[in-house]
Amino acid sequence: MKHITIWSKDQPRYLLAVGLTILLALSCSSQKTYTALPISMAKHEFKILAQDYPFTKAVLEYPVFKGISQSKILVEQINYHIGPEGILGKKPDELEKDFIDGLVPFTSAKAEVVYYGKGFLQVLWTVESIGAYSGTSRTTVLVELEKGITHGPESMFEDDLAMARFVDKQMMPLVEKALADLYAAHPDAEAQLSDAGIPLPYGPDDLFNLQLEDGGIRFLYSFKFPQSYNAIEPDPLVLFIPWKDIEPFTYEGSILKRIYN
Repeated sequence: MKHITIWSKDQPRYLLAVGLTILLALSCSSQKTYTALPISMAKHEFKILAQDYPFTKAVLEYPVFKGISQSKILVEQINYHIGPEGILGKKPDELEKDFIDGLVPFTSAKAEVVYYGKGFLQVLWTVESIGAYSGTSRTTVLVELEKGITHGPESMFEDDLAMARFVDKQMMPLVEKALADLYAAHPDAEAQLSDAGIPLPYGPDDLFNLQLEDGGIRFLYSFKFPQSYNAIEPDPLVLFIPWKDIEPFTYEGSILKRIYN
């Protein structure tokens, strides 16, 4: 499955803030458990002692699926998809080596469960970084627990473009209001952002970051400002659409019918 990452500050997915003098990086880890779910939380802290660096540690936190009736191999496959190796491209010990080698891939990389039910698990990753490429990225991953495979819009909607256009019609009034508030506070930014094509429409790629919820779906909109305006870019907008309005855009065999019917 293709993962699309929302970048609120218009930077590459896996960030390496270079040019920093890292004196030492150490790692420690701990766990806490969700009592209601077969999921625990793994946490790693990478300590950084760096010249002129505002943070002393980086935090990595993510859910670990413990399994119900799945085989060990299947549980490992699920945890690969929802964990740092599937999202950041490296295991925790490999990330630790990056910090020791003087790289700062992130200052905070945290994942949370946004949906669990009907045989599916969805996780939202939020990754923050500073340095040459500062900003926050958000990535969602949806896993089918009985097969250990990921799903995207292609498993949900008959026509991604038609679904995106439906969301766009409802999302744009929220976008325009947010921009009006922004331009009231920063009038000098309006002309240049308009010339850059802002606001961008809600498109099919944005569907990769939808979030399942009881009774419907939360659709996220990222403004995607140019890098020079990242300091004033609003947070992503969220639009909830109930299942009854989404169902006409699905097809027989869609995973959404299995989840909501």
